Amino acid sequence: MDREKKQQISSLLHEAFEPGVWYPFAKAAKYLTDHGIRSAELGYAKMRMLLEDIPEYVTLRQVMHGTNPDFELCLVPGAGEAAAAPQNMKTDGLPDRLLELAFLPPKMLSWLAGIQGKAQTNQQMIALLQEAYARCAAEGRIEQGTASIRFYTGLRAMEGRELKAVLVPNTIPGYQPWCLTCEAVPESAKPQAEPPAAAQTRKLDDQVKGEIYRLFKERLPFETPLHLAMVGKLLLDEGYDKEDFGYGKMKPMFQDMAEFVQMSEIIVGGVPQTMITLRENPRLAGQAPMDEDIPRSLRDEAFLPQKLLAIVNEYAAGDLNAREALISGYEASLRDHKVIKSDGRIIFDTGLTDRSGETLIASLKPSDIPNGLPWYLNYVGRREKKRVHRDSPGKMLERFAFLGSWASFLGQLADKALPEVWSFEGEDQRDYAILQKYIQYTFYRLNLEDKICISEDGRIAAFNTGLVDEHYDDIYACFMPNLSDVPGAAKWRFQDFCTAGGRGTGKWLVDAFNPLPQPASYFERKEDLLFDLDKDILPDFRHIIVDNTKRLPLDFLREEFHGYPEAVALVDEAARERDRFRRESIMRQMSQLLDENSKLFNRLRNRLQDAIDLAIKQVRWNYKTAIPCFFPTRNVMSLMLPLCLEDDGRADAALVVELTRSGIYQGQTILTLQQAYLDARLVCRPNSEWLQTTNISGEDHEEDEEE
Repeated sequence: MDREKKQQISSLLHEAFEPGVWYPFAKAAKYLTDHGIRSAELGYAKMRMLLEDIPEYVTLRQVMHGTNPDFELCLVPGAGEAAAAPQNMKTDGLPDRLLELAFLPPKMLSWLAGIQGKAQTNQQMIALLQEAYARCAAEGRIEQGTASIRFYTGLRAMEGRELKAVLVPNTIPGYQPWCLTCEAVPESAKPQAEPPAAAQTRKLDDQVKGEIYRLFKERLPFETPLHLAMVGKLLLDEGYDKEDFGYGKMKPMFQDMAEFVQMSEIIVGGVPQTMITLRENPRLAGQAPMDEDIPRSLRDEAFLPQKLLAIVNEYAAGDLNAREALISGYEASLRDHKVIKSDGRIIFDTGLTDRSGETLIASLKPSDIPNGLPWYLNYVGRREKKRVHRDSPGKMLERFAFLGSWASFLGQLADKALPEVWSFEGEDQRDYAILQKYIQYTFYRLNLEDKICISEDGRIAAFNTGLVDEHYDDIYACFMPNLSDVPGAAKWRFQDFCTAGGRGTGKWLVDAFNPLPQPASYFERKEDLLFDLDKDILPDFRHIIVDNTKRLPLDFLREEFHGYPEAVALVDEAARERDRFRRESIMRQMSQLLDENSKLFNRLRNRLQDAIDLAIKQVRWNYKTAIPCFFPTRNVMSLMLPLCLEDDGRADAALVVELTRSGIYQGQTILTLQQAYLDARLVCRPNSEWLQTTNISGEDHEEDEEE
């Protein structure tokens, strides 16, 4: 957007909204749309992204309404006047507001937030930069020259060095005179007396291997082939990221754990899949002969301070003798090989829990008291949990590479792929809402399967998109090293979509990789594809009805609420309400009413059971009625059944069923048809009459909601 367009949007907002007051984001977005401002036409995938690009006029913030995230918008006070003269520089120096002086690119703000390891919005980063700018101005520490303006940000790069904001001349007409870049302060130029420690790569030593081994023992079956994605996701969730240990891919990391990890390759549906088999290892389990200096009993070899015994008596669940409980717990840990030696300490499971059910552990240290007992108890409490910072599945691709604008990236892929409808009914066909979700979660799955390929010389990276062109040749996304010197920038940048051996990038792809990047795989067994009519379904009705009331059709609720005027009034109010925030508030009231009124709850339960019985009949008539789907956040395959709630001939929602180990289908949750299509499209284009884009409205889309 140029400055003229930004000023137009600011003027429109000032006509309907008061500066300094927070409004529901959906209300402002609808107002702009009604007045001809459409994000897709300006090159933005979503209205929120458009408004985030005019921080000099608008501030956004994320808020929580119960457990539901939402956004609010506020017009910056004084920005209306600033729009008329955005470059109003003070005659006696620089302006007070950084946004009057410099354009702050949204990508730069996102990078800055990313390298801080904090989930901060662009608006929060702008506030931090403004604070640093004002502080340096007050202290006279702004370095002003003809070619640049510099000031310390107080933020740090990944290697620990402080970042300095560097404002360079903005060559784009109509914008602020300067544009923000950053540089890391050289060690010799840092004003701090003690430089911060640089980030270091963790070592995959015996201690870490022992931690991973015991994690696997607690959470995964041994001597059974497991999909690499399942094992990799567990490590990622628990804070063992391959890159933290210096590995570019997961397989070399597993190869270095050969003492208890065995890898094998199988072919399923023509697609290679890596399987992991976990093996017993007595040494890592603690079964190897212990050092002679490890105590065999706390009774005669360790001093147990009264202060720590008092903590056990106060916090442990149940009535007990703290001293005897710790002695017994240590003996049990020795017997069960659960004693761990780490950093000169002996750590063991006490066998006790606190009043909230958390396990209590204890540790011993060598004592240096002459003629005293050789060990002493130095800690009793909960096991320290790792602080895990990881990207959400939908953001992992953007962390991996700079893509340019989503509109351009998705447009290129859609043009190259076999023709397909990538938007829901009523949406702009060039919005590609379905395609964006597809490529984001496909990349997430490929990363878990270790199928993101990087050439040996580090000059090209690629992955299989899972889509094909008109000749049914696989389409690959290719990336080149990102040469940007911006701190925190992605390592790669998008280059092109290609087919193997095609002109240009396709030839580089073939030259770099053999075998070529493989597509994501989702199926491990036939039960992932076909619904077994001989098995029962046990739905979680409370989760479906109470926790997800907003996913049920309003007309269906109105019909089932007859005889309950209060409930019918809530349905009518929700139907009239166009403000998303207020509508969700009404739906929460409805959920509470259903939770408290057992007769009304049972009425909906019985009606849902009728719809499930009808769905089973439909599957019996046509097995394709049950559609496979993939849940990215849980990394599991499920099946979806249509729920015809208003009319037996039309599906209104989808029931997600998952086959349990006992052989019963668990009805996990209910999805809107939009959510159902997005989850199903990850696996393949749905080929069923009840789930088609032409039958699904694009209205009331639940943005970025992950199941």
